[in-house]
Amino acid sequence: QTRRLRISFDDQSNKMLAPRPNRFFDHPPTNLANADKSRVQHIFSLPKNQTSQLDNPTPIKLQVPIPQRTQKDALTEKRRESVKQAFLHAWKGYKTYAWGKDELKPISRSNQNWMNMGLTIIDSLDTLILMDLKQETREAIDWIAEHLDFDRDLEVSFFETTIRVLGGLLSGYELTQEKVLLEKAKDIGARLHRAFDSPTGIPFSSINILTGRGQSPSWSTYSSMLSEIGTVQLEFSVLARHLKDPSIAVKALDVIKKLESLPKSDTGLYSVYISTTTGTWGPSERVTLGALGDSFYEYLLKMWLLTGKKEDIYKRMYDQTSEAIIKYMTISTNPSHLTFLAELNNKNLPPSQVGKMDHLVCFAGAMFALGAWTDNLHDSSYQDKHFQYGENITRLCNEMYARTATGIAPEIIRINGDHDFIVDPGARHYLLRPETVESFFVLYRLTGDEQYREWGWRVFEAIEKHCRVENGYSGIRDVDRLPVDHDDLQQSFFMAETLKYLYLLFSPPSLVPLDQYVFNTEAHPFRVFSD
Repeated sequence: QTRRLRISFDDQSNKMLAPRPNRFFDHPPTNLANADKSRVQHIFSLPKNQTSQLDNPTPIKLQVPIPQRTQKDALTEKRRESVKQAFLHAWKGYKTYAWGKDELKPISRSNQNWMNMGLTIIDSLDTLILMDLKQETREAIDWIAEHLDFDRDLEVSFFETTIRVLGGLLSGYELTQEKVLLEKAKDIGARLHRAFDSPTGIPFSSINILTGRGQSPSWSTYSSMLSEIGTVQLEFSVLARHLKDPSIAVKALDVIKKLESLPKSDTGLYSVYISTTTGTWGPSERVTLGALGDSFYEYLLKMWLLTGKKEDIYKRMYDQTSEAIIKYMTISTNPSHLTFLAELNNKNLPPSQVGKMDHLVCFAGAMFALGAWTDNLHDSSYQDKHFQYGENITRLCNEMYARTATGIAPEIIRINGDHDFIVDPGARHYLLRPETVESFFVLYRLTGDEQYREWGWRVFEAIEKHCRVENGYSGIRDVDRLPVDHDDLQQSFFMAETLKYLYLLFSPPSLVPLDQYVFNTEAHPFRVFSD
């Protein structure tokens, strides 16, 4: 059993290796790498009518519109309410048996406390806000104010703590303007920032938040992972903006410049390990949009969007890698011609494809669609190709659910010559993951095609049928075995991501509009920089 958001398995030994139609803006792109200090200060400055320190409002004043019940779309409204009730069921179980701990074990009525930060409370905060659950939101913020203490001798995952804790606090602050959330974000941000104090500036995988001592694991030959070092830029940029201190973001942004400066592979893609000691590529040439690689590619696009399309380094790197993904990592399955996004054993030519695809890869449907929809540098044929690619990936991800006995997707699938794909025998489990419903949500918002809502509803019904237990929700050990065997863990990202994306799928587009917000990889929305 794994408790981490992103996991990976060695293909030979099968051992676990790691403990995840209006266009936007028309600003001409500029290059942050060549910007002077005043330019960086401008990027992270606040709008003239906003201050960085605000008084504690009581009651909470939401900064986004909440959908109003109408008679216009009774079915959609009913489905949205069903998702909300599912969240409340999960929240009730957590509050009853795991309050203040990281995650609920709903069957044993106990908890898992791997980060010891009340993770579910922080991760769920913006979902509570968006669902207009005022009493629960107040309880969550009060717990954060009174009990969340980072002054402890505790070693944490730099990546997971950044996307979940720092990201959750910042998103909660933006949605409520509760000063205590920014104060806590400032505290943990400063502690996490010391992970960049390696010999090369490539952040360590883990950091002691009291002593500042960082390290990367021996199993990766003391290298850090691509997804870890390339999936913190949104959070540190947003923190820098609110604190009006650009120095907070500089080291995170320098990582991207460092990656771009490294010798390019023939394919233009990035392998998954980078040495914190030498700043060069690690021992493996593996390329993947699954575990250890996934959200790096996502953040290239989202950093460009967050900064109002002003910083062309992110767009340039995103365009290069997204084209290479389509060219080198795509397999068309037989007989249905589904778009299967494979891994590569090497990053040079000729590429050696591995017919393996993680559920984590299903985020790419949303990424390609959003990248095409917001593109302002290419012609319509380029945009159409990338949008269609995103739709095709999402179609395969829907099939991952539809073809199992439970209607729930496994952790990993593998290419199969005559049947499109099969469930990986060593990864038949489901951890309440969000990536497929994330793509349903984004594609519905961009197309208005009701099929994405129907697919999402079928996934929700399957979760209700097979993952709901008396005191919450649990992952299952085998998606093709009935009755199911539960793993007794309600992951925090189930409430932060899976249920949030399902709720937004059935909500009006005015609730977190995609031209005004960018979601981090833990589904915490950040407002796009407008100045």
